[in-house]
Amino acid sequence: MNDRVAQAGLSKPESKGPMPSAPQRDLRLNFLIHDVSRMQMRVFDSFMEPIGVTRGQWLVVTFLSRRDGMTQTALAQMLDMTRANLGALLDKLEESGLITRVQHPVDRRAKCVFLTVKGNKLIERIRDTQHSYADIVLHGLTDAERDTLLGLLGRIKKAIRAIDLPLPQREQD
Repeated sequence: MNDRVAQAGLSKPESKGPMPSAPQRDLRLNFLIHDVSRMQMRVFDSFMEPIGVTRGQWLVVTFLSRRDGMTQTALAQMLDMTRANLGALLDKLEESGLITRVQHPVDRRAKCVFLTVKGNKLIERIRDTQHSYADIVLHGLTDAERDTLLGLLGRIKKAIRAIDLPLPQREQD
């Protein structure tokens, strides 16, 4: 068994306490989703550190690997970043040779962001590292449980996206 799995105590089943009321359960679920998200980002950052990638960098290049050529404004909206913060991050990524920015073909004020060959090679390294990460954090879940979890989280995401708030367009999958 992997040392990180053993250190995390993932080989031991969690104890179950008394069932909470529905409102308590739903509040616990919201906190649990938030905690899992926050914790997984922090741990995933530690997995990315050896390949020299920061959270902002892996978020941008990974997103671009799925939607290459987006405008900077659309990318900022999708990543919930200000255009100024994203601009500074893109400057660094461009200096590193991981992305390139090209004038939008119709809107002269806009620039489209593309991964370079070097950026695509980084994506391969990120994906390899992500597989190691998934092996550890999803240890003990069967394929069926992983599929169920994916489906349930997808349904929650769909319900959140359906809320009629002035939110920027979100990623589709």
